[in-house]
Amino acid sequence: MQIGIIGLGVVGLSFASVLGSKGFSVFGMDSDVKKIEKINSKKSPFFEPKLESFLKKALSMSLEISSDIEKVVKNCDLIFLTVGTPKSKS
Repeated sequence: MQIGIIGLGVVGLSFASVLGSKGFSVFGMDSDVKKIEKINSKKSPFFEPKLESFLKKALSMSLEISSDIEKVVKNCDLIFLTVGTPKSKS
């Protein structure tokens, strides 16, 4: 089963890294090219305890990162949308 995760912020990247490090086939997608480059160089774009160790293992096993949303939609059996939700003042 191919799992897709759209949005690689704190929630999305953490989720993708843990799933990938456990052997699940994961495709992570984000529109921020600089973030993708950093992730693909095995560096987290933000601090989250233990994330880089999960990320390194996941990238070496079964995690693929890209900005290609079409690939996620066409090839994934299960898709999680993990994009930020703006806060309203009301």
